[in-house]
Amino acid sequence: MKRLIKNIPFYVKFVFNCEEPERCYSTTDVEALMKIESAFLPGLPLSAVRVGDKLVFKSDSDYPETYEVTGVDVHDIQDDFRRKGSNSRDCIGYFGEKKEALLSIYVTMVLV
Repeated sequence: MKRLIKNIPFYVKFVFNCEEPERCYSTTDVEALMKIESAFLPGLPLSAVRVGDKLVFKSDSDYPETYEVTGVDVHDIQDDFRRKGSNSRDCIGYFGEKKEALLSIYVTMVLV
């Protein structure tokens, strides 16, 4: 198994955003990202995100949800002054350990 990099000064924030606000997932935690799988490679952690991919979000539920990626954008490339704070495009809920983010990758999706 690959070794996870856990202690770097800044992380990438992933915002998995759906049309419904309650179906939004946001994280900077690499261990939380490992709980997302590609529907094309079940059982393996996510290694890339492209438009058209189908992602499976594993949770405590017996019925994981599958989403299709409709867009991928890079935002919030920030300097030291703006690294922490809120963003109206971010999710209300957060999963994993919260860490300082250097930039955000927004993944827009639809539930399939």
